[in-house]
Amino acid sequence: MRSLTQLLTLCLLLFALGGINAQCDIDGYTYGGSYNGHHYYFSDAAVEWPVADAAATALGGYLATIADAGENVFVATVAGGGGIFAWIGFTDQVSEGTFEWVTGEPVTFTGWNPGEPNNEFGIEDWTEINRFGSGTWNDLPAGHPRRYVVEFGDDDCDGTSDYCDDTFDDADCDGVGDGCDNCDGGDDSGPCDATSFPGFEEIPSDWVCHANGHKVYVCHNGETICVDFHAVQAHLDHGDFLGPCSSCDVEERSSSYQEETDVFELNVKMYPNPASDEVTISLYGFDDATATVTVLDKLGRVVMQKENQHEGYLRLSLKNLLSGEHFIQVVTADQVVTKKLLVVK
Repeated sequence: MRSLTQLLTLCLLLFALGGINAQCDIDGYTYGGSYNGHHYYFSDAAVEWPVADAAATALGGYLATIADAGENVFVATVAGGGGIFAWIGFTDQVSEGTFEWVTGEPVTFTGWNPGEPNNEFGIEDWTEINRFGSGTWNDLPAGHPRRYVVEFGDDDCDGTSDYCDDTFDDADCDGVGDGCDNCDGGDDSGPCDATSFPGFEEIPSDWVCHANGHKVYVCHNGETICVDFHAVQAHLDHGDFLGPCSSCDVEERSSSYQEETDVFELNVKMYPNPASDEVTISLYGFDDATATVTVLDKLGRVVMQKENQHEGYLRLSLKNLLSGEHFIQVVTADQVVTKKLLVVK
């Protein structure tokens, strides 16, 4: 029989792999959602604070900590029904009057009810949150049974946390935890967050995708494509990542070159469409030095023609074109792509 820790680990792995889109069931707990990359569960049972603290630790998590007002509202409403109050991980059991989070993280927010904490009878060392209304806090003796909120995950990216190395929280499988990704969906093994091409010496060798050494992988709309390095800037300007996409569904890349020119499919996009004064033609994946862009009217007559040299995109003025259907034809050495363009005056 699997332990609760094993079940939680499996659940988080399935979250990362996209196998669970709703809640991840753990016996005795209700999944309450995620906030800032952390997962929250609400206990079915009401127990004393020390029991709740031990149970959260045994699951591999901790009683919920709260860093700001937004998280406070989230924790206060993380689950519905079954009592008004819930335990959180705030206590002054070590030093009276000095409340600390069970994780040792800095105290950056408190939500005490007016007049609290008051340490009534000298024994109120643990904190409950009002799950309804304003989500205010109250200190309470441990002997009062309460349901409790368990938090999982740690977005600490200072290099000391296991979170950044935890594959269960690495949704894009690039070896960098979700909370520490520079490029969500891109491969963080190189400068995926570059705003300009840094040069071949600054990128991993397996990001170069052609034997002539002049083409690199780019993550474009979730797909890895191979483009001439002259066209990289246009991709970065459109929000693409330098380097391959990283995904649990993508096969591991080989560092060896493949001389298959037909794997680089020409991808042509136009915006805006319909257009009135100007249209931008974006060209991704073309495998030769130039591409010829021809504008045809609906009868197939050529009304404009231009050549694109490595740039990755081409802007065309439509001021001399009449309203109606037109066709954009892009021709390279081995490919022809035709797209419909509607000109509106």
